[in-house]
Amino acid sequence: MSLRRSKRKSTASDTSLGQGFPSITSTYTPRVEAEQQLNEAAFRNDRPTGKNVIVVSGSPGNGKTQLILHFVQQNRKKFVAAYFIDSSSDKLVRDGFKKYIQPPGITDPQEGLRYLERSQAPGKGPCLIVFDNLASSVDINPYLSTSDHFLVLITTQAQLYLSPRATVYLG
Repeated sequence: MSLRRSKRKSTASDTSLGQGFPSITSTYTPRVEAEQQLNEAAFRNDRPTGKNVIVVSGSPGNGKTQLILHFVQQNRKKFVAAYFIDSSSDKLVRDGFKKYIQPPGITDPQEGLRYLERSQAPGKGPCLIVFDNLASSVDINPYLSTSDHFLVLITTQAQLYLSPRATVYLG
């Protein structure tokens, strides 16, 4: 089953992983080296460090999304909240951000992130935001926080110029 078909078939508005996450496929193929790189980048000093942007890139169908879902499943308790946003278009990013993160009445994404940070008990750990399938034409910079309260994971086929803390390439 292709990743694309699997995502469409199993996308849910809320799963045990967090808001917006699709279900994990039962046929996940472990990527030991990529999993290790992802964990090392996300959990320096054995805890989420915040201010992290980690990009997982590779060709279509290489398992980028499933790698992220597996990572979240293994580490969900380390995050106070987790959000999954389809990032294949500007509209989907904007709509997903409004639906899952930005409270009603707040129009600025940065203000929404600050509100989320204040309301999520920062002492308990960071929030995780996954931007899945980021298209090269989509600008997510307005949705990235400078706070150390967030870990951002991005899956993409594109070469990005975000200066992430780490890049995991699935070849």
